[in-house]
Amino acid sequence: MIYTTEQGFKTHVGNEFFEVYCTNEDGTTDNKAIEDINKDAVSEIELYLRGVYPLPLQEPDRIVTVLTCDIMKFRFYKKRDEANIPDNIVALYKGSLKTLEKIKSRSLVLKMPEESQTDNPVKKSRIKYTTSSRKFGAGFTGYLK
Repeated sequence: MIYTTEQGFKTHVGNEFFEVYCTNEDGTTDNKAIEDINKDAVSEIELYLRGVYPLPLQEPDRIVTVLTCDIMKFRFYKKRDEANIPDNIVALYKGSLKTLEKIKSRSLVLKMPEESQTDNPVKKSRIKYTTSSRKFGAGFTGYLK
């Protein structure tokens, strides 16, 4: 698994959820389903992080682990019964996507390991603002006299 572990996911979602959604009929862990859903969640996360951070993240910030688990939880509900996903799970998923948007737009910055700080594209980027034309005439002073 990427950005989380099976035990980390189980701890995040709780034993009851894990037993209901992540086990086979015989009570064994459904490793294939967990791996597949983890791959889907990681792909979704990396869509937002691509071009902002070097991927895959070697030492992901804790928020990436939480987002991975939240997206996986949503995807397990969706796989089971897409029409009846609880509102709080949908809200959790939408909140995760908003957080990823903030990371992508760089209003939230992930903590990176010290050795890769120099390669961090966030530190190298610049934002340049330009306007197409002058907004006021050359002699405009506004309300100043």
